[in-house]
Amino acid sequence: MTQQMKHYKAAFEHEVFKGDIPDSARLFEDYIKSGKYARKKQEEEQIKVCKSFMRNKLYEYEGRRFQFDGHNLVARFVPKFIWEWDYEGLLDHLTDYLSVDVLVKQRVLDLDAAQIKKSDDYPSLEPYALDRTYTPRPYFNKFGKSFNQETTESPREDFTSMDDAILEYRFASINQTQYEQEYEALKERLLECSVLNEEGKVEHEFGSIKLVGSPLKFNRYQVLDELGEEPFIHHPKISTTKLKELCQKGYLSWDEVTLFRDVKSTRVDFVLMDLESEQKMFEGMREKDQRILEQKLGSEGGRA
Repeated sequence: MTQQMKHYKAAFEHEVFKGDIPDSARLFEDYIKSGKYARKKQEEEQIKVCKSFMRNKLYEYEGRRFQFDGHNLVARFVPKFIWEWDYEGLLDHLTDYLSVDVLVKQRVLDLDAAQIKKSDDYPSLEPYALDRTYTPRPYFNKFGKSFNQETTESPREDFTSMDDAILEYRFASINQTQYEQEYEALKERLLECSVLNEEGKVEHEFGSIKLVGSPLKFNRYQVLDELGEEPFIHHPKISTTKLKELCQKGYLSWDEVTLFRDVKSTRVDFVLMDLESEQKMFEGMREKDQRILEQKLGSEGGRA
């Protein structure tokens, strides 16, 4: 421990530790001192370095998909468009064909909670807010940050080949999964602390733990039943994913829907996955397309 870290530690103990500390604080201190948090962050960084190396190497070759049979691994370059939507115009278009009731029940239309929170309508909608879940999140002081930095090793970068990088990636991924599972178990134990639940925050040697709530959401069906369509017209949140599924079922034209979007930017994601995971992904996509086709044929048969 450096002299500066000792100074931070002594100052904190003098100011705070005049008696027993809450169970959650003690648990988190023990976890930090075990070095598991630092190793979890270390493995996360190692994975990033391995992926960066593999991405740069594969980018030199033609193709978007690369299969490494000896490692049961697939690497894919996935191009993605970042869209900018005219949601106001899109909502006008949608309500020309379908009612707000249908759009809500098909999960295309929801309430924009962030917008409502800032508006004068929040008091009338607050009773319809769903219960939020809370998760503990650590915040580190100077001593905590220094401790983590000094107990974290730099990731390995001297790969001699693609195989070498893949083996390091595999090893780091296995370790990271284990550390992440232990960290999730720790958070469950932290939530058992009465002081943390009552006060929403506890301090400890390395900083503090705060309870962070999940995003605000409303019971859209209850709002629709009791307050009608107006809240959805004034504070709309449109799911373009659910909207595309609705179009695939034959309710709307996707070509017309896309008139309300423009390309804001593009990016290429680099994805690594097991062969089995890729196969399951494609099977899931095929099953989803089959369900949509069956629903479309069923709705057309019903209208005939």
